[in-house]
Amino acid sequence: MKKYLVDFKEGFLISLRAIRANKMRAILTTLGIIIGIVAVTTMSTAIVGLRQAFLESISSIGSDVLYVDKFEWFGGKDWRFYRNRKNITWEQYEFLRDNLSEYDAMAPVARTFGRTIEYEERNTQTTVVYGTIDEYIKISSAVPDEGRFINDMDLRSNKRVIVIGSDIKEAL
Repeated sequence: MKKYLVDFKEGFLISLRAIRANKMRAILTTLGIIIGIVAVTTMSTAIVGLRQAFLESISSIGSDVLYVDKFEWFGGKDWRFYRNRKNITWEQYEFLRDNLSEYDAMAPVARTFGRTIEYEERNTQTTVVYGTIDEYIKISSAVPDEGRFINDMDLRSNKRVIVIGSDIKEAL
């Protein structure tokens, strides 16, 4: 045991002499180690943060919701890359509705961009207009401030019903 302590002491003294003889090398080596540790720690923290942000963005649309769309949902390529894909048809929606069994609600959504909504003498340019059915309220986070959402009676009687957001309400 005493031999190991002597060897350790001798190695320690040799390393101290080497550090004193090569101060710049010692400083640069220490700096490199510190930079490496900081870089690894920073990257690890960034990865954890990105993972958390991704999980939060997924959970905002619902962890038990499946979206089928012709456009990509998260980032990626330019939307023009996907515009030539075929739209999902009403028949495809009916096929899914009739052949899938383990779901609480299913709602097709058709959307169009940049439409004008008119009421009496006033109008407003909108960004997006959605066409959907009564079950949409079950799968979205949209909740009317006033009134009600469309219902099955509206659909069966082919009523012309619109649900508008607060910005459009104020504009009209």
